[in-house]
Amino acid sequence: MKNDNEVIRYLSGMMNKTEENEFIHKLNNSTILREEFDKMQAELNCIKNLDNPKIDGKYFINLRVKVKERMDERKKKFIPKFASALALSVIIIVFLSKLFVPSEGNITDKEQISWDEYFASSQDNEELPFDVVFSEDIEAYTTEERLNYVHKINSVQSNDFLLSLPELDTKTISELESKKIL
Repeated sequence: MKNDNEVIRYLSGMMNKTEENEFIHKLNNSTILREEFDKMQAELNCIKNLDNPKIDGKYFINLRVKVKERMDERKKKFIPKFASALALSVIIIVFLSKLFVPSEGNITDKEQISWDEYFASSQDNEELPFDVVFSEDIEAYTTEERLNYVHKINSVQSNDFLLSLPELDTKTISELESKKIL
């Protein structure tokens, strides 16, 4: 490898006079270096003696046509209708996932709110759904107390809501109304 670099530097004229003299001295004394030098010099002479090849003008014209055909093929592969349909479907999927996937952090769900939280929020005149009043969290309160609280919130909606509950029937509601609870 070192010999190759020295031979290349000598053949390309990159050595100063002292380096050239040292290289010629090594060249005369070493048969291996002489063989490498002769081989590289022969290859270099072959390259120098090559005639300039004639270039056919039709080659570049044909090359230009081939490149243009490939560009046209790539343009045909891109379909704007397909791209717009894909974008629209992604938007629809994102929109529907926002609608049907429940978001975390809502406290209107009856499992997420306690009776104390409900009572505290009602003191601030916030309206919460009626089904919270009848959740399992408030089993310690009597039915009368719960119904009384519902009546205080909204008497018109409370009667409709009470009729929809399976544990109460119209007879029970009538009895509670007669006791002035409702």
